[in-house]
Amino acid sequence: MTQRATIPLVDIPIDSLLNNEAAVKGSLVLVTGGASGFGRLLAVQLAKAGASLFLVDLNEVALAALVAEIKGNGGSAASASADVTSTDAQRSAFEACVKVFGRAPDIVYANAGVNGNDNFEEDDGGDAPKPWRDLTFKINFRGMVITSALAQEYWAKSPAKAPRRLVFTASMGGINGIPAGSCYAASKHATLGIWKGLADDLAAGKLSGFTVHAVCPFFAATGILPAAVRFFLAGVPLVAVPTVSNALVYIAAGSKELGNDGAILLPDAGKPTILRAKDYDPLVQEFTDALDSRIARESSNVAAGSWGQWFSDVTNIFNRTAAAA
Repeated sequence: MTQRATIPLVDIPIDSLLNNEAAVKGSLVLVTGGASGFGRLLAVQLAKAGASLFLVDLNEVALAALVAEIKGNGGSAASASADVTSTDAQRSAFEACVKVFGRAPDIVYANAGVNGNDNFEEDDGGDAPKPWRDLTFKINFRGMVITSALAQEYWAKSPAKAPRRLVFTASMGGINGIPAGSCYAASKHATLGIWKGLADDLAAGKLSGFTVHAVCPFFAATGILPAAVRFFLAGVPLVAVPTVSNALVYIAAGSKELGNDGAILLPDAGKPTILRAKDYDPLVQEFTDALDSRIARESSNVAAGSWGQWFSDVTNIFNRTAAAA
């Protein structure tokens, strides 16, 4: 019997994610969805490391506050309010970035995303099916495609002064499904499809001048998770929020392991794992086996303490709920 080839997944120690962050000093970074969540954390970290930030978000108040915070700490930042689902609005944001900093951004994070209430599998109670609300897909997919296209357009028009990277915020839900979250999962499957397609075109020489990457977190341990979701996930080792933002910084800095097309998988609370685009194929058994093996390592590590973690998580849920009441 012929032995199957294994898919190489390269683990990165969590405490080494920021080892090379000095490499981003002097870079100009554009982040969509930059006023909150992972985008905000990323902006703050990159600014501290010496990068200049141009932040794009629909929330003007939050944008202004973040820019003031970064500048107050000695950093460089500017912003533009824009609906990422609009090509014209995003183009205006890119134009504003060029006007403020005198050049196109070196690194672009297509990060804006939501998990809106637009699932089409919800129970209609026997009534006529409700119209599909497609906000999630518009922001998570259309917005990401527009950001990607504009980044390539502006890079083609101007000489590079630093390594250029295009980074997509995806999700482990883009590799597997998410119960009661099919629209969100579908949008993240599409995100990984764009990442894979661009990587293949770059490898084939059909595109050039930049590298393309993605980050795929599992549920992160944030306070914004609804109580019902936290209860459902009680005992599960969630991804630490700083790990996600640090992984995004790691991509900005670049590394030999990351290469020109590496994505970072964060399937649990364990080490981040690099997946190269050429190895990404959910229809190939070797890929599934490699990912299952990676997840199993963390599962075995936490098995002994899983019940204690479950009770701890549930207790925290009830404490938070009571405090909010």
